Amino acid sequence: SIHCITVVSDTVHIPSNMALGFQPKKSHSGGGGRRGLGFNRTTTFGVAVVVLASLCIFIYFNVNLSEKINFESQPRIFDSPRRKFGGIVLARSPSRNTSNGNMTSALTTGCEEGVRQGTVNVDKIKVFYRESCVDEPKLTALFLHGMAYTSANWETIGTMEKMREHGYRAVAVDLPSYGQTQGVPPLSVEAKVEFLLKLMENLKMDKVVLISPSMSGMYSIPFFKNHPDKLSGFVPVAPVNSDKYLPEEIADIAVQTMILVGSNDSGLGQASIKNLKVIKTSYVEIIADAGHPCYIEKPNDFHEIFFKFLSDLEK
Repeated sequence: SIHCITVVSDTVHIPSNMALGFQPKKSHSGGGGRRGLGFNRTTTFGVAVVVLASLCIFIYFNVNLSEKINFESQPRIFDSPRRKFGGIVLARSPSRNTSNGNMTSALTTGCEEGVRQGTVNVDKIKVFYRESCVDEPKLTALFLHGMAYTSANWETIGTMEKMREHGYRAVAVDLPSYGQTQGVPPLSVEAKVEFLLKLMENLKMDKVVLISPSMSGMYSIPFFKNHPDKLSGFVPVAPVNSDKYLPEEIADIAVQTMILVGSNDSGLGQASIKNLKVIKTSYVEIIADAGHPCYIEKPNDFHEIFFKFLSDLEK
C-alpha cells in the first residue's frame, strides 16, 4: 500500500501573484483590488491539498487493483486437484483435517470404515498417511509413491476407495521430505529400510502387499531383499534401484511379485523387467499405451490388473 502524508507548515509561502498559473486581475474601478479569476492564498492552498489528496487516492486504488489483477492471474496451485510440472501431473496436497484443529494420530484414534488422514511418528519423523479402513480386512497394502507424486494420487485415481470396497485395508504414505511428511536430511539405505519397518510396526501392519512406483524403489527394493517375511506380495511399478542386487541375491525370495510397467516406458520400465524377472515367483504385466506413471495414466487398466493380483493372493 502507498500512504500519502501531507505536512502543513506555517513556513509555506505562496506568492501573492501566483495562483495555479492564473494572474490576478486588476480592478477597473481604480481601487487596486483583486476580483474575477484571481485566487487568494487560502483558495490556492485548499485546491492544492485537494489535488494532492486525490492523487494519493488514485495511486492507492490503482496499486491495489494492480496487485489484485496480478494475484488473480497467477496459477492457483491449490484450486485444482492436480497441476502440471514439466509435463508431469502433480497431485495437490489436500487441506489438513481442521475439525479438531489437528491432524489425526494413528496412535490415538480408532479406524472407522472409510478413508481417513493422519500422522504417525517414525523415529521422530512426523509422517503423513491416508488409510482406507475396513473391519477384518482380507489383505493389507502399503502404497508408496514416485518423486513427482504423493499419497494423494492413490486417492485421486480411486485406489483407496476401491480397496475399501473390496474389503482390503490400504495405507498410502508420504515418504520423508515429500508431500505433508516432515523434511529430513538424506537417509541411508539402511535408514530407509528401518523407516518402512517401523512405519509398519507403528501402524500395526504385518504381511503387507507393498506397491512401489519409481523413486520409492530406494525404499522397497532393499526392504524386499532384507525383510521378505514382512511381505505377502510385492508390486514394483518401474522402480529405481532394481539393479542394486545380483540376480542370485533376490531370485529365491518367496514373495509373490507382479512387475508392472507401461508399454511406453523404455527407461525404468524395461530395466525393472530385466532386473526383477529373475525372481522365481514373479511375472510381468504391461499396461498398453502408458508411460512411466502407468497407474496414473491408465487407472482403470491398473485397477483391473492390480485387484486380480490381490484376488490371487487370497487363494
